[in-house]
Amino acid sequence: MTQRTLLRRARESLARDSGLSLGEKVGHGVKNGAALLRAPFFLRACDRVGVRARTHGKPVVENLGSIEIGDDFQLNSAFSPVRIFAGPGAKLRVGDEVNVNFGADIAAEQEITIGSHVNLGPYVVVADHDRAEPGGAPEPITIGDHVW
Repeated sequence: MTQRTLLRRARESLARDSGLSLGEKVGHGVKNGAALLRAPFFLRACDRVGVRARTHGKPVVENLGSIEIGDDFQLNSAFSPVRIFAGPGAKLRVGDEVNVNFGADIAAEQEITIGSHVNLGPYVVVADHDRAEPGGAPEPITIGDHVW
């Protein structure tokens, strides 16, 4: 991410929080700082994690294949854990500026690619297989950029 983009995002954040009290602004800063510090711990099973990844709450990450996460990734497990899973030999790639909301489940048995600037809502399931259909073969999934 370029310095210009960082400055733009900082200005947008300050504008969005302009109506908050100083205490609320400090609270937001502390929560985001803690989320930045927790991310390397909770995402340690991933093969690659980009810069400024944040995790709120305690996600469940199981990597038996390959998991790559881009820059500015944000994961919210505050209300219900997010599960990220890559089976043996599977590939899970997540682009830049992706937000994953609480209760989401991303499970790759073969290959899942999530583009950049993607938002996944609460309790969404992204899986390249269907456990309810025995014998069904997994099929690759691609979610493009700028998708909600």
